[in-house]
Amino acid sequence: MEYEVTCNGEKTDLGFTDIKCMISAEPYLVKDGEALEDIGGFKDSRVEKGRVQRSAVGITEKNKLLMVTYADVNISELAQIMKSLGAMEAINLDGGYMRLEDY
Repeated sequence: MEYEVTCNGEKTDLGFTDIKCMISAEPYLVKDGEALEDIGGFKDSRVEKGRVQRSAVGITEKNKLLMVTYADVNISELAQIMKSLGAMEAINLDGGYMRLEDY
């Protein structure tokens, strides 16, 4: 698998040599244990404000993996939910309608 990683527009070498699977999603919901306030930057405000089924993945301080799906929430509410579940880091997964619990 070939890949290119950019961070803030700068090409970054992560040093991975044997990547089998990678997930890319946005926006970040929780960073360093704090729910992010400014999740903006989307051209379509429905991405942030729309109340739809959403999925997220996060990790707790004790490295517990959190995989959740909630109905009728916006991005800011999902960030607060992930923080309340103990996420230290969390990200929204695109396509909330593909529920994680089905896997």
